[in-house]
Amino acid sequence: MRTAYRIPLAIFVCVAALALPGAAVGSPNLLFGLFDDGQTFGNTTEAFGVYDELRPGIIRITIHWDEVAPTRPARAADPLDPAYNWENIDNVAIQASARGIELVATIVGAPAWANGGKSAVSVPSKARPLRKFTRQLKKFSRAAARRYSGTESIQYAGLPVISRWTAWNEPNLPAFLQPQYIRKKTKSGKRIFVRRSPVLYAAICNAVHRGVHQAGDELDVDEQVACGVTAPGGNNNPRSSRPTISPLLFLRDLKRAGAKFDAYAHHPYPGSPLERPNDRSKIRTRISLGSIWRLIRKVDRFYGNDMPIWITEYGYQTNPPDRIFGVKPKKQAKYLELAYGIALTNPRIDMLIWFLLRDEAIPVEGSTAGWQSGLLKADGQPKRSFRTYKSLTGSG
Repeated sequence: MRTAYRIPLAIFVCVAALALPGAAVGSPNLLFGLFDDGQTFGNTTEAFGVYDELRPGIIRITIHWDEVAPTRPARAADPLDPAYNWENIDNVAIQASARGIELVATIVGAPAWANGGKSAVSVPSKARPLRKFTRQLKKFSRAAARRYSGTESIQYAGLPVISRWTAWNEPNLPAFLQPQYIRKKTKSGKRIFVRRSPVLYAAICNAVHRGVHQAGDELDVDEQVACGVTAPGGNNNPRSSRPTISPLLFLRDLKRAGAKFDAYAHHPYPGSPLERPNDRSKIRTRISLGSIWRLIRKVDRFYGNDMPIWITEYGYQTNPPDRIFGVKPKKQAKYLELAYGIALTNPRIDMLIWFLLRDEAIPVEGSTAGWQSGLLKADGQPKRSFRTYKSLTGSG
């Protein structure tokens, strides 16, 4: 299985010229891919027909723990436990492997049986329930890594290896992990807000990391587990109607909580359609692509300067259809190429994944609902960025 596309020299030189001035020359083996579960799982045959044309080196997929294990398994570390339903993931994994496309799998979503009957984004905040929760998560992660180990075992015959994993998604946002903050009483009796999601996420990260590597050690498979997977910004305001935590503060708390991982993943979306990929964000709490050096500097400080950086989501929406947050299709294509050049010439960035393949439909004219950063319009017609993507993978 290939690990990345080798980019023709002419394209490499052209795109590298777009990168930030003075950037170190990186490797032309950047993993360049796509993330669109709605298409990959929802329209699998059609999606892989498009992937045949685009030739991504990697596709990100989501493995929802709550959907694979809607009821509690008796043998949670065994992927053959009858409580598990891997059918959709098996199908996608086989389709990708047949085309030489790698997968990076994100484990996310708490089952109700594991978190006291709460929503899939809720994680037990108290120590003892959290330990029980993460023990089950570790077993599930081990089961998933065993199933997609690429071994010749008769139980998993025909299933390819997934060697890259991420733990959860954007845990610095309440849309994906709750609680973000808790109230705590001090010795003086005063009640204060305390950041809680980094501590909860460190436990999640370590559970996935240990589970995946236990399977790898058992079956002699090399894997990487990335943690962080952080959204680009945060308000650091526990009294907000939507309290979030900025990525650098979240990263610092992760280190303090003892999180261990093999790569750090981040989603450096721009703060506005006026922000170009190489622009530094005007918001200090936001880490966009033009400010990625600030994140790398913190990762270096806490985890050493050989920790890979994965960009597991990035994109620009287009106008039309999004007249508020979108850029013109020509500019989207230009920004795709520019972002690729920045990642390609940065020796620390190992992965760049564009979100989405195909626009989500807008339910009402003029609405900003959904996401419209696809290479294809909602009706399946290609945008200019579709041709740009093909040129960058050498398939155009």
